[in-house]
Amino acid sequence: VAIQNGGGVRADLPQGPVTPRTIFNISPFDNLMVKLEMSGEALADVLDAGAGSGKAMTQVSGASFEYDREAPRGKRLSDLTVGGKPLDPKASYKVVSLDFLVKGGDGYSPFDRATKKEFTEVLAREVLHQCAQRQKTVERPEGGRMRPRRS
Repeated sequence: VAIQNGGGVRADLPQGPVTPRTIFNISPFDNLMVKLEMSGEALADVLDAGAGSGKAMTQVSGASFEYDREAPRGKRLSDLTVGGKPLDPKASYKVVSLDFLVKGGDGYSPFDRATKKEFTEVLAREVLHQCAQRQKTVERPEGGRMRPRRS
């Protein structure tokens, strides 16, 4: 699962060539990547925290869920899946995120419960740049990863 705070994404990806300037406009912060292992319970708490972050709602890849931003903390998510399978609270999951978040930025304190943390020296924007170069044509991801809960 990859987790990014919505407030860290500063621009949309425009149509056309993806240049280093484009990537910098999207990700201007010097955030470093962190590899983690977390229990399903801790991962659910991280995603729940991100669902209540105002305009800066979490951005996620590898997981999907329904959310209610007005619900109390710990009750915001339902139908949480990882890799297309229901989240197992007792299982261990590989997660990647930003050092800013792992250190508690934007209220992401549940990262404290990770069982392993590997801080890298790799900038998040460098990962984005490498992905864009490798893919050649960047396609819009399939929607539906984060769905508002219907009452």
